Amino acid sequence: MKQVAIYGRQILEALIFIHSKGYPYGHLHAGNIVIVDDCVKLLDIENYVLGVPAFYRPFFVQHSKIHSVEAIDVYSFGHVLFEMAMGYPLQESVVRQINECPESLKNLLESILSKEAVRAGLPSLQQLISHHFFAQHASSAAGGFSCCNEDSRRTHFKLSLNAKEFLKQAALKAELRLREEQKSVKNQKRIVRVQEMMSSEEEKRKSKQRAKLEHKQSKLKQQGSLQAGNGRLSLSAASGSAALSTFVGGMAPFERTDSVLSMHMPREVNAAPSSSNTDIKSPPPTPFVQHNALKQQQEQQHSATKQITFLANVERQASTPNISTDTEQSGDLTRSALLESICKFNRGSLRKVRSND
Repeated sequence: MKQVAIYGRQILEALIFIHSKGYPYGHLHAGNIVIVDDCVKLLDIENYVLGVPAFYRPFFVQHSKIHSVEAIDVYSFGHVLFEMAMGYPLQESVVRQINECPESLKNLLESILSKEAVRAGLPSLQQLISHHFFAQHASSAAGGFSCCNEDSRRTHFKLSLNAKEFLKQAALKAELRLREEQKSVKNQKRIVRVQEMMSSEEEKRKSKQRAKLEHKQSKLKQQGSLQAGNGRLSLSAASGSAALSTFVGGMAPFERTDSVLSMHMPREVNAAPSSSNTDIKSPPPTPFVQHNALKQQQEQQHSATKQITFLANVERQASTPNISTDTEQSGDLTRSALLESICKFNRGSLRKVRSND
């Protein structure tokens, strides 16, 4: 810590000497410092006049309080002091946490590189050189320090009035340009924050829309499953109605014939050729056989009537389960009356008629 304090104090004294002559430096970093016989010397003091950008410009352009030449040198000195004390350069514009160093050095670094310091304003070069860290570790009696003081007293740096005025105008223009860049950086940061907020709100809105869409799709799936179930019921009802129409269409109309046994005779007898030259008449059926056939026919007609009525009701309920009109009711009554009259038909009640054929 003693060497850090000695070299740090010498750097501060060199900066104070340059600024006292009205010459801006602005290029302090570890590459522009040399140590000869324990004395610090600064290099490239002409870079500011030549327009070379500062080494730490990407860092201090982010902070609007660092806009003067002295503030730039103070900020650069903080980075150099941090690198000398820690052994590695600071890779950020501000220091977040400082460990493994004396409390006085920690306080000095925080007064330059902390977030609060760059927001409130940096100390001046005179305030830094009077810090108790240098008073504690770098007294004027330290070895080699008195020699450097004598060398600094013998140093002469003279500038004409025109040169000083020119340097002053150049410093003002550089500060104005730095302020404009800091404003643009600040606006860019604001735009980035707004875009992040907008993107977060957009993501929230998209997530809500996705949730609504998923909920709607689940509802549609449920409705589709219900419609599929209803479709199966309608298909079964349609198949029943198709079977009914096939059954009714396949039935032969009940006509009056001379022989009831023609429906129960073997197929070979019914399929006899009609084009034969000999007319063969079947013998008349006996009364017992005729009675049994008539009874079986009535039973079949009654069962067929029941099936037709049941299938018609099923079809009507499947197609229009809750709607019934007067026309359909009257049609059902007419059909049931017709079927009932057919079932109650009695051939024995017919009157015998003689023909002269």
